Amino acid sequence: MAPDLEAFKKALRDDPASALSDMVEEMQQNEFKFMRKTITKADKDREASLLHATALHLDLYVSKRKGDEVAEPPRDTLLRVGKAIYHACISTNFPLILAHEMGHPWFWTRTQSYKDDALTCLWTYMRIYSWGCIGTKALTPPPESFIHRMNCRSTGIWTQVWKHRADIQAITDTSSKKNVAGYRFAYGLQETCVRFQNMIEANVNVRVDAPKPNKHASVLAWSWGLLPYDITSPDNTVLDAAFELDKWEHDATEKRQFIADIASLGADSVMSRLVQSMSLKSMYDDMLNNTVYHLDMLPREHLEMRKAFDKLSVTGEMAAALHKRGPKRWRAIRPDMEVPFPKRQLRMWIGLAQGLDVVSEGLAKGTRKPDTASGRDIYTILQDGLYLLLDAPDNVRSILNEYEPHVKPIFSQWVGYIRKQKKSPSSFPESVIDEFREAAKESWHSILTQLRDASKGPEKTVINFMRSMSSVWAELGVELGLEEESTEQFCSWTQCQWHNNPSAEPLRNCSGCSVTRYCSRECQISDWKQGGHKAECRRLQGKS
Repeated sequence: MAPDLEAFKKALRDDPASALSDMVEEMQQNEFKFMRKTITKADKDREASLLHATALHLDLYVSKRKGDEVAEPPRDTLLRVGKAIYHACISTNFPLILAHEMGHPWFWTRTQSYKDDALTCLWTYMRIYSWGCIGTKALTPPPESFIHRMNCRSTGIWTQVWKHRADIQAITDTSSKKNVAGYRFAYGLQETCVRFQNMIEANVNVRVDAPKPNKHASVLAWSWGLLPYDITSPDNTVLDAAFELDKWEHDATEKRQFIADIASLGADSVMSRLVQSMSLKSMYDDMLNNTVYHLDMLPREHLEMRKAFDKLSVTGEMAAALHKRGPKRWRAIRPDMEVPFPKRQLRMWIGLAQGLDVVSEGLAKGTRKPDTASGRDIYTILQDGLYLLLDAPDNVRSILNEYEPHVKPIFSQWVGYIRKQKKSPSSFPESVIDEFREAAKESWHSILTQLRDASKGPEKTVINFMRSMSSVWAELGVELGLEEESTEQFCSWTQCQWHNNPSAEPLRNCSGCSVTRYCSRECQISDWKQGGHKAECRRLQGKS
């Protein structure tokens, strides 16, 4: 017989293991009755009342609220008050029963309040487990067999969530974006998904144990696209987690299906969200690096993603990405700042430059309109990569050799595009090449000089690398029609008569960025006030 509700609530406070044991027994009996088709409304109502009391008890102890909004409590508070609940969950197999039920079709016929309560209970356990066993290690992890069973049973949850995702989205779409609690079910699913991913990451032996097919990664990606950035993680870590799962758990066929699942969420919305996210203040360092990877990879893997990407203006966001400064203080793209060699930043630049490959292919094939790509932005990305390479101090320059297979082809590709466009103007948008050429006039020669100076060092591998880069950079200038003797004689102010013709008089460099050159103080002031150099100068110096 089910316990009296008030007695059950008291047991939750005084003896949670006893209370959860009663809860488990009630759930198992009702499942048996459901299978036998003997379950009654009274049975369902009684179980629902006990589950609701359990959810309220757990939610009261592990979640703070600010009005209608849900906020996480401090971890030490959660662990202190959640320790007894955690041990009660393990001893009664309560999380296993919840995972089993949520992965069963009949669960999804229950009322929304019942589903909310079940999710709250599972979500709470997974938070306590994640923070106590993985984060702080303040709690003793459950046996590996328990984790294995949790992982296997969770497969049913992801299958059912994927099947019912339209219904969940319909509920979410009716919620106010100012009310976080209105998104509670979808957010709870996402958080539960992430906690399971944490569990799998921390327990290598269970990664390949889950039954196939497994929609865990697809559900994570779906939840990333479902929730607004002001509610979910504002840094794409949820999507990153989905790709981590894809890497661990999927074979080649499943990987293709995973990409197809992402595309089925709406290629336009997925690619737009990724591009927009690059401008978020919360996106920097490795989080931004991962987003750059997704932007490069998805269009290569799926035709609809490529079509969606070709519609978007992206080069501005890509050019700005290397200049975003997070707490780890990435190097500004200038050679005069004494901070450690930014190897991670160079890796991200390679990702950005390879992403340009997709952009340039679209321009060359005519699938991308010229007004979606700026030649100046493209040149800036290439230029910044060379600044990073030149910034490497002597004692680490030997590592540059490993980057040559990735770096030189990026520049050679643009030499090819420019050369082909001169022979066949319709092969590539002339406007993009013209913008590229105008930008190159400002720094091409000075970079070439630095590359040649760097190729005179004592280390053979560095010499070969820098000679190779100076060769392709010189070739780029030749194709653009830039002469080494005259490139330093073009005034950077676009309205000056010496902007397109070499000045007979020597020019002065901007004292701030040392990149732009002017034939007079008047041209420098005009470019600062009217030409946009004020913002560009600060960007080149790595200032916000």
